[in-house]
Amino acid sequence: MGINGKRRVIRINENTLVLADTMFEKGEKVTKRRLVKLYPERLFWTNTRLSVDGRYSQFLYKIVPEGDSHSRLDFIGSQIYYGSAKPSQAEMDRASQELAECDSSIWRYLATAMEKDLGRSKSVTLFMRPKMIKVR
Repeated sequence: MGINGKRRVIRINENTLVLADTMFEKGEKVTKRRLVKLYPERLFWTNTRLSVDGRYSQFLYKIVPEGDSHSRLDFIGSQIYYGSAKPSQAEMDRASQELAECDSSIWRYLATAMEKDLGRSKSVTLFMRPKMIKVR
């Protein structure tokens, strides 16, 4: 994926963790923290941003089986932006599309790695429905 960084995993309890990702963006060291709640029996998890940039944005993921050897990842995201000016609908639509494309590329990378680990071909379909929210 071309991202150079480290991930620290802080386990809160059996199904709750904090991920602290540290990487370099535009020559600067950036750490992003996320609260992740796992629901393994439902193949579902949540991801809530704790870092200043996008704080309290939340993303919901569910793996949905499709037959014996296929599955799809359903994704719904609420991205929160802070600021004084309300963005136009076109700006929100553009940001939503950019978020969906970025997350899709990350998930395709993961799917490729999983396919390699499993040693067999898998079909991955992503349904991305990010929702942009502006908070003052």
